[in-house]
Amino acid sequence: MDFDIFNPQETKVIKGLGGKIITIYGISGTGKTKQCSKLSKPLFLNFETGTNAIGGLRMLTIEKWSDFIKYNNQLTGKNTIEKAREMYDTVVLDSIDAMENLAVDFVCKREGVTSIGEIPHGKGYKLYENVFWNEINRLCLAGYCCVFIGHPKTDMSGFITIKGDQTRTVEPITSRSDIVAYLQPMGVDENGKPVHSMAWFTQTDQFFARSRFEQIAPYIEEFTAENFNKAIIDAIETEEALVGSENTATFDEFNKANKITRKTYEELQEEMKTLGNLLAEKGYAEDRDIIISKRCGEGIKASSLKRDQTDIMEALILDFQNFLAEVA
Repeated sequence: MDFDIFNPQETKVIKGLGGKIITIYGISGTGKTKQCSKLSKPLFLNFETGTNAIGGLRMLTIEKWSDFIKYNNQLTGKNTIEKAREMYDTVVLDSIDAMENLAVDFVCKREGVTSIGEIPHGKGYKLYENVFWNEINRLCLAGYCCVFIGHPKTDMSGFITIKGDQTRTVEPITSRSDIVAYLQPMGVDENGKPVHSMAWFTQTDQFFARSRFEQIAPYIEEFTAENFNKAIIDAIETEEALVGSENTATFDEFNKANKITRKTYEELQEEMKTLGNLLAEKGYAEDRDIIISKRCGEGIKASSLKRDQTDIMEALILDFQNFLAEVA
């Protein structure tokens, strides 16, 4: 897909669980981990203990945020993502508040402080928010069904929501989630055996939940992987029937159609150099330098831009092209 406001892409209903982001929360013993283990080809990223009672899981223990970065590089990296996508359909991250703690610890150690609040002017909170979201965003865009597991907390009014930093981790995750399911424990049966939890997809005056699927049932009486998957698929198929099959696509089809083609760092360097030389040849060297100064900052050369500054390089190229068009 090119950058062209005159040829926008039409939205599609994405079929299946590919690319879906799901948040599930509830107290211990409500079946979060057990039922997630039955989703399609899951990989557990274990930020805390919680899978010890379940055998046969593909699980990676994460003790430091740098562990997550390494695993995430393999899950999303250009040279490994194809193999990873063949092995795993679902990535389960357990749990949100444990992830948050490791991200905070990572920033504190990097900045040489013992508390995030010690970083002057409140900048520590923004640093850890960026560290957290850089990794989460990469994973969520890679095409897996990402499942975030959370713990509940009750506020002063008795309302139940997800434990964690509401502003920097919880709210960004839940606002991006296609479903936020609250698991309501149902106790035990007459024989003393645990009963499956109820899974709620609609908020009540007692707890937080939500869904992007307008056609989904407000809850399922028994939270099992099979029932959960069926509720989502049924909602998608109902939506598909309403909008027409021509307005649906698999995640890979949608991703391919909407993929933005970007030039490499080397290609951008070469294009900047070519346009800069062209401006000088046409007698606009001084104007070129002013454009560079405005875009890059006073005293910074275009040639000094680094690999993590490709967005500035792209914008500078557009500045050069626009100037040449104006003086043509």
